[in-house]
Amino acid sequence: MDLELSRVLPSGVTDKLSDSGINHCKDFLSRHPVELMKYLSIPYLAVNKYIADVSRIVAPKSQTAFEMYHATCSHFRRVFPTHLQKLDTLLQGGIPVGCITEIAGPPAIGKTQLCLQLSVAATSHGSVVYIDTEGAFSAQRLMEIATTRFNSRFKDSTSLLHMASNIHVYTEMTCNDLMKRLDKLRQLVDTHSSKLVVVDSIASLVRKEFDVRQKDGNARRAALLCKQATILKQVVHITICINSCSSLQI
Repeated sequence: MDLELSRVLPSGVTDKLSDSGINHCKDFLSRHPVELMKYLSIPYLAVNKYIADVSRIVAPKSQTAFEMYHATCSHFRRVFPTHLQKLDTLLQGGIPVGCITEIAGPPAIGKTQLCLQLSVAATSHGSVVYIDTEGAFSAQRLMEIATTRFNSRFKDSTSLLHMASNIHVYTEMTCNDLMKRLDKLRQLVDTHSSKLVVVDSIASLVRKEFDVRQKDGNARRAALLCKQATILKQVVHITICINSCSSLQI
């Protein structure tokens, strides 16, 4: 739905729509036909044809149940190694590609360090989008991990700088700022050709901003987390979410 209209409709049409702030298929299909008639100065039937053309391009293709099952099985056989031998053995090769992986544990146990190591490893395949909500990201520690854990790959400052330039860090300190960033996540991933998305941490902001003692505090917090998870699931590469917990009830 975020496909640019210039890839679907004639340039003369998209130029007029662009003047009205309509540049993507999602924007176009959300407008009423009468409104589009006004922008384009064309009859109703012509507008309907354009709507049908755009809808046909962006509509998801049908799949058989077998195709969906086969794609799912193939999808989850793909893993991204953590480069920690014992952990990769437990995970049967590494972190699964194409789904959200949550790393949870008490504070100062090494969750952020693991994400930094995964970020370094991921730069050999593409770039990384790293969303920091706690100010925990350390560029110095990133460099140290690169030179100690991946010393055969990073032998000089040029290779280190190239690696670091492929890790795009965004610091978001409120729930509202985080949601704005997540709303642009697909665009960020496409722009940077990212293979890994890290959110460190996914729950820290809601703990600060939502009082569970209030009547609807838990419900509002859960609704926001579900919305964030829905957006993250649309990123079809590797997504890591950090979550600190002080206790575990069984």
